Order: sequence, then structure tokens, then C-alpha cells
Amino acid sequence: MNKKFTMKKISIIFALIFANITNCFAWSGYEETTNIQIDIPPGNLVRVGREINIYDFSDKKYHNVEVMFMDDIFVGTKLDVKDYETKKRRIFYMDRS
Repeated sequence: MNKKFTMKKISIIFALIFANITNCFAWSGYEETTNIQIDIPPGNLVRVGREINIYDFSDKKYHNVEVMFMDDIFVGTKLDVKDYETKKRRIFYMDRS
């Protein structure tokens, strides 16, 4: 019983550490319609309903967007976001790494 409890604690700690490590790296991708490169800087927790910052290489500015939908696809992750500045929906394909 004690061994099982300890393994559960270790698993939870490992999961929390892994979640924080993956949150420390930038995430690169491109916009579906324009092929413009975008980055999601470190510190952004990308989840549906969350507001995140993206860096848009076309205008060299940061944009606040809301994640409306996300889906794992073969080449990475598809993100559907609402850009608060332009008031438009944008679709990004993010690298798997």
C-alpha cells in the first residue's frame, strides 16, 4: 500500500515538472492562409479559452489572441484563434517539437 502511494506521488510530481518544462520553450508555426511565420513565446499556456501572446513576423508585433479551438494533427497542432487587434479568426499550424 505504501509503495503504491509513493509511486502515485512520484507520477504526479513528474507530470507537474514536465508541464512546466514544456511551458518554457517558444513554439513556432505559420498561418494557414498567408504562410507567415508566428511564434508563441515561453510562458503561454496554450489551451482552449485561454488568452495568449503570439509574435507575428509579418508586422513584427505581438498580438493578444484567444484560443478558440486546437487539434493535434499529423504534422503538429492546428490552432484556431481570435486576434483581438484585427478582430479576425486566424488558423495556425504549429510544429510538433
